[in-house]
Amino acid sequence: MVPELDQALANTAVGALSGVVETPVGFQLILRTQ
Repeated sequence: MVPELDQALANTAVGALSGVVETPVGFQLILRTQ
């Protein structure tokens, strides 16, 4: 996983949606379910 996604995942609570994360392959959102 790219570092930007690792950091966003670590800062997102279970059940929450991350903010927009810019990575080398585009823009991502993370919905953390666990």
